[in-house]
Amino acid sequence: MTCMNINTNNNGTKLNIFFLQKMRKRVNKKIPTETIVEVPPSEITAKNSSCLSLLEKTFNYFYFYHPPCKNVLTSNTEETWNARCFAPATIVLELQSGPKRIACIELMPDMLPETGMVRHVITLKNTTDTNHSNNSSSYCFCGIASNRCWIRIATQAEANDDNNINNIFNRIEVTTTLSPSWVAWRQIKIMIMI
Repeated sequence: MTCMNINTNNNGTKLNIFFLQKMRKRVNKKIPTETIVEVPPSEITAKNSSCLSLLEKTFNYFYFYHPPCKNVLTSNTEETWNARCFAPATIVLELQSGPKRIACIELMPDMLPETGMVRHVITLKNTTDTNHSNNSSSYCFCGIASNRCWIRIATQAEANDDNNINNIFNRIEVTTTLSPSWVAWRQIKIMIMI
């Protein structure tokens, strides 16, 4: 809000009235609103990027069922993805329709024990960037999380109306660096601005 002193002479008063009318027009101008929508699961691929030793991979392969990473993209929260290890572990999601303005990431953990201190680092990357400008952004959730309770991590795109073309991404890496249980997700949603 701009505050101005109104002069008593005619010239000053006219200028101030003109200025106030101009400000009123700016305020009444229609501002385009953007909508936040969920990316359909059919437009996302998911893969495990956890760093397991050869011995751990062999043990896990022979003794555990491996749910596919795509289970986190379904609306069925009974299907899960499990890294089959404690932190650190990473799941990588890629948007097949190209880079988008990511507004937020919503995560539903699968935890046992059901509540504990966690740290999740979300790294957004644009792998289609031909300038090789290393375009990436990182966000972190550090706090108490519970089984089947949503964690919502808002990005810079949602926080302000920055239309910068450099803030589009097609790769989302969810890395858990601290957790009381094996790293597992029931559901992950990617919300974009259109």
